[in-house]
Amino acid sequence: MDSLLSCCTSVKTEPDDAQMQVRPMGSQGMKASVQGFGCMGLTAFYGKALDDEKAIAVMEKAFQLGVTHYDTAEMYAGKDAAGNDKFNEEVVGKFVAKVGKDKVTVATKYFPSPDKADCKREVVRDALDRSLWKLGLEYVDLYYLHRIPSKELVNEGKCRYLGLSEATPEEIRLAHEIHPLTAVQQEWSLLIRNLEADVV
Repeated sequence: MDSLLSCCTSVKTEPDDAQMQVRPMGSQGMKASVQGFGCMGLTAFYGKALDDEKAIAVMEKAFQLGVTHYDTAEMYAGKDAAGNDKFNEEVVGKFVAKVGKDKVTVATKYFPSPDKADCKREVVRDALDRSLWKLGLEYVDLYYLHRIPSKELVNEGKCRYLGLSEATPEEIRLAHEIHPLTAVQQEWSLLIRNLEADVV
């Protein structure tokens, strides 16, 4: 990590020219860089959270290399080395404030409480409002849900496009009938290939 941070310089407000293509994402009009930046590891699941300065420096380096799509979630939270709470959306929001929202697309996601699995409209809307507050934004470009989406969120202007995260084929089909999906986020790697049978 230190070697990566050593090459990070002060933030530029434009990505380097011709380093990353931007393409349509889905069929609803969203466009994003072909390579996105998954921000989860900055604050959660892979050891202690980075302090804000280091986390922002990593995102700035990605931006300088042409990455303009940043993915976060309300549940990506952890503790830093001093034991302080670190919320991924807040750190991403600070980065976006530095480079300008007009230069990037931001995705976040709602994850229902494991003990409640609550996906009522008002619960999801409240979660999106909390995410917008942490991010310091009026809207997100893409909002992922771990269950069936609500088109009202788009109609209210709180998000521009909807996606699903870790969904079954049946959930994808049902959700797309309710409101067209822009993206489906699944775990897929050389080690995790089970979705090749019925999703890809």
